[in-house]
Amino acid sequence: MTYFLDFDRTIFDTDGFIAHLAKRSDTSAISYESEEELAAKLEEMSRGMRLAFEPEELELFVYDDAREFLKTKAGDAIVLTYGNPTLQKLKVENALAGLPGLSALYTANVRKGAYMKERMASYEPAALIDDRPVELEVMAAECPGVRLFEMRRDGGAGDGRWPVIRTLAEIA
Repeated sequence: MTYFLDFDRTIFDTDGFIAHLAKRSDTSAISYESEEELAAKLEEMSRGMRLAFEPEELELFVYDDAREFLKTKAGDAIVLTYGNPTLQKLKVENALAGLPGLSALYTANVRKGAYMKERMASYEPAALIDDRPVELEVMAAECPGVRLFEMRRDGGAGDGRWPVIRTLAEIA
């Protein structure tokens, strides 16, 4: 089984990361009204090489169960992340630097299901674990054989269309 794992809020504590940015001298003054606006500003900084992280700086934002899952499923786990590719790559590579053999796919602004539609045959059987119902919905439509799990780290009830998990340990 190939496990496709969303990065933000599935593997990575995005809210903790945003709080961390508010304490850094180079990012604390960034004003934004939405998480998308913050991501766009961070993407611009990262493309201009004005955003960098100390080695392993972001490791503390990787959920413990995610770290264990990625170690246990090495070779079978792939990070599949939507969003600003330069920023996402910077975060993924820094946060997961200590995990050998891990691969990542960056979809940019293409929904994960649409991105994987022509690629999925190479990975079957497969599962997608994601916190965003839109990603699960598009994956269901484009790659109907993929098992889907909705990650709810916030304790919420979930969308109701897919099994809800709160930790990756529930998959193993």
